[in-house]
Amino acid sequence: MQRKQDDAMMASGNGAGASGHGVAQTIDARGLSCPQPVVLTRNALGNIESGRLDVLVDNVVAKENVMRFARHEGCIVDVNDTEENCYVIHIDKQSRR
Repeated sequence: MQRKQDDAMMASGNGAGASGHGVAQTIDARGLSCPQPVVLTRNALGNIESGRLDVLVDNVVAKENVMRFARHEGCIVDVNDTEENCYVIHIDKQSRR
């Protein structure tokens, strides 16, 4: 299971080289069950000061949980349905001053 999480993070460009300032990142959490999409989102948001994060999920429960978490963290959240059972959650994190 850990390998699947690592693959999702690496495929999204969320490796150690991310600068963390206004960087657009994508997390592919399709096929992962909760809480894994939320954990990946939390880790990615923790690695950036501000910027946009797109999270791909393939079930309604993961969509709702990721959106709820991001809003709780003070982020602006929007979602698009791209195809049947595929959602792109757009998360904008503002820098805290």
